[in-house]
Amino acid sequence: MANYVVLEYVEEQLEAGYSFDEIRSALLDEGWSDGEIDDAFSQAKPHKVSKLARIKPKSSRTIEAKKPQDIYHTEEKPDQVYPPVEIKSGKSSGFIISLIGGLLLFVFGLETMLKLEMFGPQLVQAGLAINLLGLLEPFLVGSIGAVIFVLAVIIIIGSFISRKEGKERLGAIIVLLLSIIAIVGFNSFLVFVGAALGIIGGILAFRKG
Repeated sequence: MANYVVLEYVEEQLEAGYSFDEIRSALLDEGWSDGEIDDAFSQAKPHKVSKLARIKPKSSRTIEAKKPQDIYHTEEKPDQVYPPVEIKSGKSSGFIISLIGGLLLFVFGLETMLKLEMFGPQLVQAGLAINLLGLLEPFLVGSIGAVIFVLAVIIIIGSFISRKEGKERLGAIIVLLLSIIAIVGFNSFLVFVGAALGIIGGILAFRKG
């Protein structure tokens, strides 16, 4: 037995001149099944109706699709566990301090080499005026500047290595060793401050590694 609502709609639309495919498509869009539509077509007897009667039947069955936000009305929401955020302040401060120390050493080494380049000939003449050993003084000063410059560059690189995950202690050891060499081997206030900062920053980075 065909559904009365579907049957009446089919008869009206056939009388209005619509094709089977058009009527079937409209009914499927409204949620009617193929079986219900076929039953209606098999029993349809078109009536004399106005061509204005083209209103599609409303489904007597209400199907509510669950919205994503409604899924948890009947089910418990799972507990959301977020991993703890670890703020490695020691590692960051160690990097900053050792970087500042390396930059101070870098400035000292660069300044020393530039001074030797500018005033080297005058220093050589002044050294010769005293004795032959004075001739070596400019080269010693220049060598110290070059060594400090190289140490500073490696310390700066080590400070950046200490920020990388899994390589914190490697970078810290590089900074520590070279800062100790700088502070022990050379007598200058700027070198002392830069090397001391490098040692402090290296220790902090090593402890947080």
